[in-house]
Amino acid sequence: TFWVYAAGKCPMCLLKELKDRVHTIHIKDGLENGEGFPLGKGTAPVAKVYETAKALGMYMVVESETLTPDGITEAAVCIDYLKSLEK
Repeated sequence: TFWVYAAGKCPMCLLKELKDRVHTIHIKDGLENGEGFPLGKGTAPVAKVYETAKALGMYMVVESETLTPDGITEAAVCIDYLKSLEK
């Protein structure tokens, strides 16, 4: 969904359009220029993508690749962000 956003398209619209064909998505955050960030730290519409995917019954795989400051800390940032979406 991040690369849909980086291409200037609406990831939520694409999920709705492909809802019968897509069962699992890759959710990632970052900037429009393609630079990745931990969930909640970029400008991609992660919360709206999450909400849409959840409403459509899609599974989500999280990717965060910057390892800032390390992989474990970055994973914790992503998990905490996802928990905040459930509140």
